[in-house]
Amino acid sequence: MNFGGLINAWISVANAARTAADYAILSGSSAGLPTQATSTTLQNLINADMGTLPNLSASNPKACVRWNNNGTLTTIMEMPSGACATYSSPPSDGEAIATGSATSYINLAVDVTYTYTPFFVTPSFINYA
Repeated sequence: MNFGGLINAWISVANAARTAADYAILSGSSAGLPTQATSTTLQNLINADMGTLPNLSASNPKACVRWNNNGTLTTIMEMPSGACATYSSPPSDGEAIATGSATSYINLAVDVTYTYTPFFVTPSFINYA
């Protein structure tokens, strides 16, 4: 059961990060014109993807969404406050948008960390001290 729970948590964390990245990068530019990504909408997406995991709290999971726009770092979402301090900044993209342009593409980084707690600790599970 512990291994299955760990794999489920791993998949949920990966999906939460992927969903937040997709929405943050596309948001108002995709079909159907969803609203522009905000801190609240990104937090809601991450929480929805991870809602079935045990041991969720105000500090678990930790998430940070930042982008690097030609050297200007912007934090879009931080959950809880101060979480972005533990993650590295996204690098600048060296690929210019057009030949001879000084403007390059925006790099986005989504980091999600969840501390998994096993369902059963072996010694207490089999009454072995």
